Amino acid sequence: MKLLKYLFPVIAVVIFSCKEDEVQDIPFLKLQVAADSVWTVAREGGEKEFCIETNRALTSEQPDWLAVSSELHSETTHITVTASANDTHGERTATIRFSVVPIIVSEAKISIEVRVRQAAHGDDNGEGEDEGAHHH
Repeated sequence: MKLLKYLFPVIAVVIFSCKEDEVQDIPFLKLQVAADSVWTVAREGGEKEFCIETNRALTSEQPDWLAVSSELHSETTHITVTASANDTHGERTATIRFSVVPIIVSEAKISIEVRVRQAAHGDDNGEGEDEGAHHH
């Protein structure tokens, strides 16, 4: 019984420290400004910065006419997306998918998407106004 009295605090510390570590290891990914999930860009091209909160490295998937660069600041990644000019006669749309890089194979893949719309060459309706534009 005396042994149990001394072991209980040690067991409690181990249990609580394990739970805390598990919580910190759960990957998260959040676009800081929800309105940034849609971007309308001018036919001449343009650039926009997005801020994503995450505790993991990021990957991105996007078409060739969109270039993505990123810079990590603590738990916020500043991402700059550059759209090239649209010289076609059709509107371009795309989805950029940002995903966390899993540390272990069993982690679920977490991703967020940003939809991009770009006016066609000669289209007077696409002046490149950002819908809900917020620059950080």
